[in-house]
Amino acid sequence: MAIAAAVLFGASTPVAKILLSGVDAVLLAGLLYLGSGLGLSFWWLLLKGLRVRSKKEAALRLADLPWLAAAILAGGVFAPILLM
Repeated sequence: MAIAAAVLFGASTPVAKILLSGVDAVLLAGLLYLGSGLGLSFWWLLLKGLRVRSKKEAALRLADLPWLAAAILAGGVFAPILLM
């Protein structure tokens, strides 16, 4: 799965550059992330339906929220726009 994810991630930039000729960069970045969110939601629902249990994760503390917000803004908002 990791190799497939790496190949798809590597292929996404050249394919996005081809699509960029007809679509605004911010819109294309938003659509790519929307597709990713829909795909992950489908995967999550599938695992929930199959009752696959994951390992327990660490709790999110209040002190972690500024770092989480910065990571979301940098990696989820600014990076895709700058990439396009």
